[in-house]
Amino acid sequence: MIILEPSVSLYECGDDLEAHIARCASVCYDSSPKDNKRLCEHLWRSGHRSMFRHTTRYYLIPSEHAHVTARLSQFTHVVFEHVSLGRDLNGQAVFGVIAYVASNGQAYEENDKEYLREEWRIPAEKAPESIRRYTIECVTSIDISRELNRVSPNAIAESSTRLIIYGTKKRPDLPILKTVFADEDPERWEDSLRKFKMDEEYYFSLLKKGHPVDYARKHLPLGTATKVVYTYTRREWDEIFRKRVDGETGEPHVDAKDVMTKARDLLDKQ
Repeated sequence: MIILEPSVSLYECGDDLEAHIARCASVCYDSSPKDNKRLCEHLWRSGHRSMFRHTTRYYLIPSEHAHVTARLSQFTHVVFEHVSLGRDLNGQAVFGVIAYVASNGQAYEENDKEYLREEWRIPAEKAPESIRRYTIECVTSIDISRELNRVSPNAIAESSTRLIIYGTKKRPDLPILKTVFADEDPERWEDSLRKFKMDEEYYFSLLKKGHPVDYARKHLPLGTATKVVYTYTRREWDEIFRKRVDGETGEPHVDAKDVMTKARDLLDKQ
């Protein structure tokens, strides 16, 4: 058994979208992809297209083409902005509407690319902050990932307890997340560790007896550490922070508050 500390880190998407997809997908398998392009092609063909939601293409659509936003995916973020187009022949100011668009990879491939022109594409830093999307990796525990996943717009990659098997040469120990309670009540934490050790030994024993992983994983404790990657707009992140940090809908779990406070501090530095 090993003890992990909760942590967060930002994944920079950059221009290499395939590398970003592969990095997010590798969290599910705890692996290091050798060929990003091949992995992406496999994910798409096999229907695991949610990994493509972690990438984003940004566009500025000129006023005369702003109508195309009505044809974009319902999962595509759009912000309209009124701009001056100059003056007419009578000297009157003429205004129009431009649209800023953030299209995630799945929405783009399945729908948006039919309507979005490459000459409209802009770098992320030129898009409005409200639709800029940020990918954050959170190291937390299974019970807390459930809390966080419930309010997700469904751009998630999480360690798979079906595909990641503990008690092997590569992963000899069961990872347990250190809870906030550990420092507040050391005696209770020590008692929890004894129970986690029993869970680990029983899980290992099932695998040694030849039971399938799908059965053995049912006995993993909720305190098992997990890695989860989320991609949201800052507006979506702030909605989660209001719930899981500020307690807008009730007192948040202390470990959820801890990891989301770390995530908010990370984004505030961007």
